[in-house]
Amino acid sequence: MNLTNFDGSTFTETEFNQCNMKGINWTKMSFPYIVLGSPIHFTSCEISYSSFYELNLSSISLINCKAHEVDFRGTNISNSDLSGTDLLNAQFNNTNLNHSDIRKSINYNINPTENNIRKAKFSLPEAIGLLNFCEIEIDSE
Repeated sequence: MNLTNFDGSTFTETEFNQCNMKGINWTKMSFPYIVLGSPIHFTSCEISYSSFYELNLSSISLINCKAHEVDFRGTNISNSDLSGTDLLNAQFNNTNLNHSDIRKSINYNINPTENNIRKAKFSLPEAIGLLNFCEIEIDSE
């Protein structure tokens, strides 16, 4: 499903398992204004080079996915499950990650001063990366 065009389509309570879905502009879809559950569930999918720019996707699931260079800027992904996902070079700016599960995710670069991460769940050692933006030195001794 790489580069698939979903212009005007609507997905609710949709599950994608082990799908290759690179380069999709999800912003061209029609998402409902009232979200009763997770609009989309991705499990073990490749969604790299996709855009979710400024979408309201509260409670989305991205479990054990490869999400390289995905655009999450301005996106509401609060109460979401991103556990075990590889977020290499994913863009987070003004992203709502409140109450989200990011444990066991890797390669993320999330600035805690430019994103909402209240009550989000992170795991070590990857969570140390949140300190990269604090301009501090950490001594391992």
